[in-house]
Amino acid sequence: MLLAFVWSIAVLTLFVQKRYGVKVVGTITMPLAALGIILMQLLPSDIHPLVPALQSTWLHIHVTLAMLSYAACAVSFALAMMFLIQDNMRTESFLANTSVFVSLIYAAIITRFAEGGLKVAAFDPQSNSEFIIQRGQSLMVVIPNLGWMFLLAMIVTLVPTGLYFWGWFAGDENKYRMADAAFFVGMLFQVLATAAFITRARDGAYPSPMADGLFATRLSTSPFILSGLIAGLMASLLYLMLKWRREGLQEMLPSAGRLDSRTYKTIGIAFPLLTLMIAAGA
Repeated sequence: MLLAFVWSIAVLTLFVQKRYGVKVVGTITMPLAALGIILMQLLPSDIHPLVPALQSTWLHIHVTLAMLSYAACAVSFALAMMFLIQDNMRTESFLANTSVFVSLIYAAIITRFAEGGLKVAAFDPQSNSEFIIQRGQSLMVVIPNLGWMFLLAMIVTLVPTGLYFWGWFAGDENKYRMADAAFFVGMLFQVLATAAFITRARDGAYPSPMADGLFATRLSTSPFILSGLIAGLMASLLYLMLKWRREGLQEMLPSAGRLDSRTYKTIGIAFPLLTLMIAAGA
């Protein structure tokens, strides 16, 4: 399923590049495809029979339409971002939005905060997947001190947004420069938090509040946490590319009017596909 999504993004990206001449649309769509590949490697690959209610030709139609519509939405998102660049949206506004996006990722992860640590699913060597203690419930372990690091990273990555709004209300350009400096510091915290999570969750053994003893952890039991961390880093790198190469990027892009038209055309494909997907899955 994820493989079909990745291929759909790749094919639609090539089509947009060839048909509409938007040569750099892949700078946004390919990181999304890369996230799909990461999830594909981490999520369980076991094949289980479908329940009788789902054993229908409509399921195949539903999944196919879902992959195509989601890929079309991803491409339209990329075109919309490039329209904003050509429409002279301030670079500082991109900074604030990127800062909020990254902070929301860490805020979602912090929901697993537990006594200064971070709760993750335990790994079961026998099933080579999450440790399931009963139907629908995984055994959770706590990685010590990692929760504080993620909480600090969330706060630091939100600082540029605060400085941006301070500068906007006060009309002070110096606050924008301070926001840029804070963004670099936030990226450093992102790198440290991601490295700490990979190092400690990759092959560790930690206590659980649900049972006695130490239980193993693997990255495959926390695929969405890792994907979120990588998505935050990718978004930050895309902002830095925009900051440093905006003039060159604008020269490579079509006019704002053409990008606006291409965005609506892509959405015009995505929404009917989404409607058909919902109808096929009903």
